[in-house]
Formats: sequence, C-alpha cells, structure tokens
Amino acid sequence: MLENELELVNNVALKLEIYMQRNKQTIFSIAKKMNIDRQPFYRIMNRKNVPTISSLFIIANNLNCSIQELISKHIFIDI
Repeated sequence: MLENELELVNNVALKLEIYMQRNKQTIFSIAKKMNIDRQPFYRIMNRKNVPTISSLFIIANNLNCSIQELISKHIFIDI
C-alpha cells in the first residue's frame, strides 16, 4: 500500500472507531447498518484495504459528513 493510501485508510478507520465507541457498536453491526459487506469493511477497519469510492460515499453519508472530511487528517468530524 502506498503512503497516501495508508494515510487515507488510517483516517477513515480512526473516524469509524470513534463512531463505533460512541455508539457502542461492533464492526459487524456497523457494516450491516451501512449495508457494506462485512469482509471488506473488516479489512478497512484493520487497515488492510483502501475503501472504494462507493464505500467512502456510503460511510460518509452514514456519518453525515463529506468524503473529504472523512479522509482528511486535518478535519475532525463531530460524530
């Protein structure tokens, strides 16, 4: 994975982890809620795969933020 891809995955996973903690949800419950296949979502959370554009769109919509807010390390979103 390239450095910029790793940064993107880290930013998305970190924001999802915060969301999960605040809402007391698991990786699997969030994947189901967002209608994303469990395995790709698990790989994103474990920083093994870069999310697809469609996954980023779905995640951003569920977190009520833009994709830019989701992937940026300089923007904190109020989850």
